Amino acid sequence: MENVEISYQKEFGRSFMLIRGSGKSPDFTVRMLLENEIRGIMPMRKSVLDGELSYVYDIGKGYSLEKYYSKREMEYDELANIVVSLSETAKRLEEYLLDSGRLYVSPETIFIDPESGEVSFCYYPEYRDENGEDLRRLAAFFLKKINHRDERSFSGGYGFFEAVNDGESDYRELAKLFESAGPEEQEPPWDPDADESIFDKDEYAEDDPEDFLFEEEAAALPEYKEKKADGAGVMKIAVFAVPALAFAVAAGFMFSDRMNGLSVGIRVMCLVFLAAALGFVGFFFKGRVENK
Repeated sequence: MENVEISYQKEFGRSFMLIRGSGKSPDFTVRMLLENEIRGIMPMRKSVLDGELSYVYDIGKGYSLEKYYSKREMEYDELANIVVSLSETAKRLEEYLLDSGRLYVSPETIFIDPESGEVSFCYYPEYRDENGEDLRRLAAFFLKKINHRDERSFSGGYGFFEAVNDGESDYRELAKLFESAGPEEQEPPWDPDADESIFDKDEYAEDDPEDFLFEEEAAALPEYKEKKADGAGVMKIAVFAVPALAFAVAAGFMFSDRMNGLSVGIRVMCLVFLAAALGFVGFFFKGRVENK
């Protein structure tokens, strides 16, 4: 959606997202949002400063999808959770006679709690994605962020992307894509490493502009790391086991009959120096293994 001004601020230790408004929204819609707590919808209030209207959304402990997946991949269960939550929230809005078409679906305005996995959506009274542009942009974001090495994740992300680009905009129909176990048996329809033409790079840019709200919080996000080979674990054990074995052999030799010519003090001192040297070597190789 064009010409939407989004900013962030903190008040009393809590984070808020602000969207500039014009005041051209149905009074009934705003009243329903102000007077009811709707699960899946971020709490909203109106703010007028210097004659400028803003809709203020309480982010809570959440991070936008754009921030949360900036350094990690999206797995199948996470993708399914977002899409199914979107469908359930849209259904819940109908109970309050609210138009689910005013859900502002974008990577910047959908928030996820990293502890509970709960997803929260932005209901913007002055918004309507008439041509499905923002939904397609969200689908492109999913396809970029999913774990392409996992067949089920890739099939789910591609299926969502394909359905949206074919014109599907009913959230409940999109959620049905994740109701069966079929996708895990499907083969990816194309190789993501060989063909990037499916992405419109101008449609979704991965630029991550810094702002004062998220600079500190981003450091706390769990960073995605690939699993290391099992050999790395064996090496970690070896860098400590080998020096320990060497020290045990040296200690046995120092206190054997062959070393009776040396005093006990000198033998102990030699073992102390040997232990220090072996310890240094062990920590040195441990660092090399962890950096591989």
